[in-house]
Amino acid sequence: MTTQTIPSWILENVSLAKKTYYRIGGTARYFAVPQTIADVREAILFARENAVPLAFLGAGSNSLFSDEDFDGVILSFEALRCNHWETESVLYAEAGIENTTIAELCHKASRKGAAWMFRLPGQVGATVRMNARCYGGEVSQIVHEIVTVDLNGNLHIHCAKDVFLGYKDTSLMTSSEAVVAVRFLFPETEEKNTIASAMNNCENDRNAKHHFDAPSCGSTFKNNYEIGIPSGRIFDELGFRGTSVGGAKVSVHHANFIQNTGSATANDVLSLAAIMKQAALEKKHADLSLEVEPIGLFNSELCQKCGLAENSFSHSNTISSNTLWTGLAWHPSQKIKTVQTIQTTQEMQTTVFPIEVFAAPFLEYFQKPGAGEHRVTPRIVQLVSLSYAAQNPNEPFLRWETRVDNSLRSTIFPHMPQAKSGEFLNELWNYSVSEIFFEHPHLTEYDEYEMTPEQHWIAIAHEGRRIRKPGHNKPSATFFPNTQMWSNKNAFGMDFSYAQIQHLIQNNSIRVLCALSLGQQRYYLSPHWKDNRVEANSVWQDNIPPAVNADFHQPQRLWRISLLDV
Repeated sequence: MTTQTIPSWILENVSLAKKTYYRIGGTARYFAVPQTIADVREAILFARENAVPLAFLGAGSNSLFSDEDFDGVILSFEALRCNHWETESVLYAEAGIENTTIAELCHKASRKGAAWMFRLPGQVGATVRMNARCYGGEVSQIVHEIVTVDLNGNLHIHCAKDVFLGYKDTSLMTSSEAVVAVRFLFPETEEKNTIASAMNNCENDRNAKHHFDAPSCGSTFKNNYEIGIPSGRIFDELGFRGTSVGGAKVSVHHANFIQNTGSATANDVLSLAAIMKQAALEKKHADLSLEVEPIGLFNSELCQKCGLAENSFSHSNTISSNTLWTGLAWHPSQKIKTVQTIQTTQEMQTTVFPIEVFAAPFLEYFQKPGAGEHRVTPRIVQLVSLSYAAQNPNEPFLRWETRVDNSLRSTIFPHMPQAKSGEFLNELWNYSVSEIFFEHPHLTEYDEYEMTPEQHWIAIAHEGRRIRKPGHNKPSATFFPNTQMWSNKNAFGMDFSYAQIQHLIQNNSIRVLCALSLGQQRYYLSPHWKDNRVEANSVWQDNIPPAVNADFHQPQRLWRISLLDV
């Protein structure tokens, strides 16, 4: 196990029974509670660097942890609770926000579409990951974009249409990417009384069905719409109400709920689920899939009976060899999948370049309500492998893109210099610009590039925070030869060669920050951070800005990108 310093937000020897709705589970060797999205990256890489299993935990409202101790990292999203209205209809929420909170925020803002989430157990990250639904609502109907961190620790943005595949099914359920934030879209308004009435109906129905009488994860099995009968009705007709195995018991009020009566083990719950699944198949010809997600070490025969073996990993020790790891985000024996891969003749996964290594939403620096700009997205693409780039240092290696539709550019970037396209201009930051900062991982050295949609640009090298390198007091294009700029109808940006940024790469990684300065005190960060000075001086209140200026030059806060090789 690692000898490195463990961050204070990674706890040791935490009882999982105290962290989940079922009140079941062993002890986690490491329990990570990231305070920021950047911490999520570090938690994932902590597990990988120490070759231990990794699993994700939201509120635990749909998770059944094994009775066995978890000798790895449980990554909890409970502290990721940043949320704000970017516009009247776009709500940004980090993964740890409770579903009920989304309903309450929409009620307060008179926005239609989230009342069904009131009293729905769980957090929005897990809700999106599984495409949760109830009371006629489905989360796919209200999601605009999803922000994830992959197993390489790189950030991505996914459009809703590329994620949601159907009933309680998404591409994220098999990708092992961690959902860290969501952009919800609520285009319609509604009377607060109407929203409140719908919220009350949801709560009253849950109480009437005794959803919260005893610890459970709600519906144990998904509905199989090919059968045409809800799973709860199938088990009702089969007489399962009140059936028990050990301390696990089917609710007398809902035949698809398995409850913990106080002494249930994970094996009790899964054993009862296996009996129910087999009965539904034999007597109703209904092949049902678990909705509850078992996580950890389980008996392999029991996993097989519950349909869990396909995505599990074998485990053996001196006591037993018939156990499987299941429900993991990553296992040490697992090959890491990049966003795009191909299979070679040797059945080895090979990375296909170009490949996205960074995409994150621009959030308003001070999180001023209604001041968001979700129509612009920064993206960094690795064009070739590290090995190829090192051997061909003058060829394009990384591409920085600012993605914005050509028809919106004059509106979003209103302040343009009176100069010809492609010209290097000192003090370009006085206009509407997109910016990127590259920093050495362990030094204060960093380079700053700025660009307009018309390809005006400037670049400055720094040897310390706001301390320019010798010769850079008067910026000059001669320090940045062969800089390649481009623009098309969907984006504009620059291509960087390996030679240009080699001095900033260490351990196959580079630290970056993307920013926007659009004029009229409109400043944006990607990825966003909470400025400690803003915390001390309060955020926007009654349209009054914090008593601080936006400061992009905070190199210690930059995001670390893992550069990929073949």
